[in-house]
Amino acid sequence: MLTSPWDLLLTALFAMTLALSLWWWTSASRSDVRDRVLHLNHAVMSAAMIVMIWWPFGRLGSWVQIAIFALLFLLVIRVDWQPVFERVGDTTAHVLMNLAMIWMLAAMPLLMGDSAMTPEAHADHAGHGGAMPSDASGMAMAGPDTWVKALNGVATAAVFLCGFWWLRQITRSGQHRAHAACHVLMAGGMAAMLILMVA
Repeated sequence: MLTSPWDLLLTALFAMTLALSLWWWTSASRSDVRDRVLHLNHAVMSAAMIVMIWWPFGRLGSWVQIAIFALLFLLVIRVDWQPVFERVGDTTAHVLMNLAMIWMLAAMPLLMGDSAMTPEAHADHAGHGGAMPSDASGMAMAGPDTWVKALNGVATAAVFLCGFWWLRQITRSGQHRAHAACHVLMAGGMAAMLILMVA
């Protein structure tokens, strides 16, 4: 789906956030439901991003992932919501990241073209041939519609805002800076993916 060096760079980034999230998830107290849910959410998100880079699913696989992130979306709201400004900001950022993930999965056929979801397109990606997908007449397929690009721009802006929020948390809070830094990396990687999908 992505060309070099972006596929390798983003894979390394998400592999790092996956490893950190799994480490924190296994280290969290079993009684701390909030931390365990949030770390699991980021671990699943990181793994899904890596899969999206290298092994694009068909429509069924994408909808299965959407269902998983919709469930995580509800769990995050359930365990993370508190009427305190900092926590409201954190919850909002987590929710926006999950919504951006759902958008990315649902809109991938529109952003990349249906051929990006087929085994033939995956084979082209694996070979890094760089050939543009074509329709039956051999002409290049049209890019995504304007409304798709507009919504993708909104999702990208939302993810950037999440990254800035957690960057603010690094500078203002003396605790959990490593967690906030991991969130910044995740947001940056997701924003890059959203941009590259329409580039």
